[in-house]
Amino acid sequence: MKTDSTLWSAGDDLYGKLGYKTDGNQLTFKKVANQIKLVRARGNNVMMINNKDEAWSFGGNANGVQGIGLKSQDPTYPHKVGEQVANVYPNNFYSYFLKTNGTLWASGSNHQGQMGIAGPKESFRFTQVAEDVKGLTAEVSAGHTIVLKAGRYVGTGSNWYKQLSNDDSQKIATWTDFILP
Repeated sequence: MKTDSTLWSAGDDLYGKLGYKTDGNQLTFKKVANQIKLVRARGNNVMMINNKDEAWSFGGNANGVQGIGLKSQDPTYPHKVGEQVANVYPNNFYSYFLKTNGTLWASGSNHQGQMGIAGPKESFRFTQVAEDVKGLTAEVSAGHTIVLKAGRYVGTGSNWYKQLSNDDSQKIATWTDFILP
């Protein structure tokens, strides 16, 4: 991202993660978008927020992380996924964005319950999963998510090594108080 708030990319174009159509690898930088204030990438998934607080996403769509309603089609262009967005959290298996009103939205894999909802194993569209959230950390390889919600740390997802709770459950599918040891 340049100081004029433009986003540029170059490199391998695997899964459309450059944000524009190419005939292969891009050896020189090309502009992706204007008026960008935040960009984050994890694996082949890229999310950004523009100056209008709109969240945009592009790149790999494994497990529906792009929130476009499909499980595996990889978009090769940025597409809007949310409005009034304060932060974005792309991952390989699931993605989140946090709105300015404190609601947390997720799309992708929910196999370990990491979205904090007991429902489907996957969501192909961004769905609200929590409210009154101030911040988030999501560890893709460990399969869990921890958020600061209503002044408390709560977690959900994989609990194989009791990383979220001393409970014997290997999976926690609802937001549960997380107590640091």
